[in-house]
Amino acid sequence: IASRAGYNTVSLRTIPMGLAGEVTHDIARDKNLFNETKHAIEETGVKINDIENAKIYDGVDIKDYEPSLEAAAKLGVRHVLTNIWTSNKKYYTEKFCELCELAAKYSQTVNVEFVTWASVNNLQTTKELLLDSGFENVGIVVDVLHFYRSKVKLDELNSIPKQWFNYIHLCDCEKEIPTDEESLIHTGRVERLYPGEGAI
Repeated sequence: IASRAGYNTVSLRTIPMGLAGEVTHDIARDKNLFNETKHAIEETGVKINDIENAKIYDGVDIKDYEPSLEAAAKLGVRHVLTNIWTSNKKYYTEKFCELCELAAKYSQTVNVEFVTWASVNNLQTTKELLLDSGFENVGIVVDVLHFYRSKVKLDELNSIPKQWFNYIHLCDCEKEIPTDEESLIHTGRVERLYPGEGAI
């Protein structure tokens, strides 16, 4: 579909999130799926730009992500998405550094998506994390829905190194920003709009 629509790349969620009802596409453990994906890349010329989601949370073992990163690297993937689901700054900084070190092994960048209902939920906190890490293979994913809902100002982007922006998530949403987490999650996952249809 991406090829017929004229796209050069796609983004895929190949790391299971453990969500209720989730359909997994684990190319690291499903060898048939890996081979089919490799064949699709060769057949269409459409590459995989990035994979997700190597999330950081209390109790995460970063080494568990290595098979996913290794499989993605074999398919030419250079970017990995993460977001932060623990409020312990020292802990999430340490785990982020571990993830960056692992990704560097496969010539990949680690890109933090700040999510409105996550622990790291705005641009400045994300910037602090990347600076504190000291790693060069880092990036920020601006999901414009979260950018809008976290009330980030456009001029905040001016303080961010341009090389940190490897790709964005582009969509639209209604003007009203939900005030409770349940509504933020629901609308963020199943009620996104196409660009130009909403307030962003």
